[in-house]
Amino acid sequence: RSAHDCSRVSSFWLFMGASSSQGSRKPKPQVVILGLQGAGKFTLMQAMLAQSGAKEIVTTRPVIGFEVYSLKLNDLELISFSNGHLDGVLMNLYRAFFKPTSALVWMVDSTDKKNFKESRERLEKFLSCSELDGHPLLVLANNKQDSDEASSVNEVTEALHLAEIVVSTGRNWCIKDCSTKNMTKIDEGFNWLRKELKLTGDNGGEENKR
Repeated sequence: RSAHDCSRVSSFWLFMGASSSQGSRKPKPQVVILGLQGAGKFTLMQAMLAQSGAKEIVTTRPVIGFEVYSLKLNDLELISFSNGHLDGVLMNLYRAFFKPTSALVWMVDSTDKKNFKESRERLEKFLSCSELDGHPLLVLANNKQDSDEASSVNEVTEALHLAEIVVSTGRNWCIKDCSTKNMTKIDEGFNWLRKELKLTGDNGGEENKR
């Protein structure tokens, strides 16, 4: 990749650092939403926008082909990305966004069984980032179309090797089956996150392990 691309990335983050230093408000905990293409990340943000009454999902483009989506709720700020690549300049962009992150949401299309292996490998790669060390993880097994063919929570847990790759990182985690089509159980998952972040909310997670 060209030095020009790296220069553009560096300039963007100098600008972001200067912007974030303005003002004295305590920042809201940032939750980053990740997953394979088509897992339902942006649909989740759209649904939470509609539920919360927030103003908008803000889109920024630090480099061509990479969009960042941000949604500010009353007590959390959600961010997600349009691009799932993990190499070079784009991975550096991810890691820069991870620095202020307090928690991670990993979305899995529970009907897309052929891509469970890739989802596991991507999750393992992200969890290896030092910027995410110790942060709580919420896994949403998303049955996007309420299909009877969707895998169960136990099947997704096993397919992603969660007991192996997550527990070894020493973090609390929770997995919920859900649907972005009708928002089933998503509130329960985010209530669990709020408890982990010491915000108001009950523990809605059925699986809370370290």
